[in-house]
Amino acid sequence: MAQTTAEFLIEQGMQLGVEQGKAEGKAEGKQDAVLKLLQLRFQHVPETLSREISNIHNHTRLDILLEQAMTAESLDEIDTHALLKVSLIRGFKVVKYPNEPKSPTSSTAKPNRLTN
Repeated sequence: MAQTTAEFLIEQGMQLGVEQGKAEGKAEGKQDAVLKLLQLRFQHVPETLSREISNIHNHTRLDILLEQAMTAESLDEIDTHALLKVSLIRGFKVVKYPNEPKSPTSSTAKPNRLTN
């Protein structure tokens, strides 16, 4: 029997809903993984950071945040606002010059350079 237009649209809507539900579940899983890793590594995660992480639903941003959580030496290195900039240059690594001054405002500071 042929499917009516209404039945087709209902089926399409159901499939879209399932796909969206899977994407949301995947994002929630990544959020949970980031938070659990931060708790294991640093014991206490501030509520503000926890909320910020819970509000990120972009999978790429969450992947970058998970990488930060694995490599950060302190919670201060977890920057939920800089993730968009990082994702744009993700294929590159920052190379610092030897003996580079810590202050980026220093007149002798050399800029970082990106290499592939």
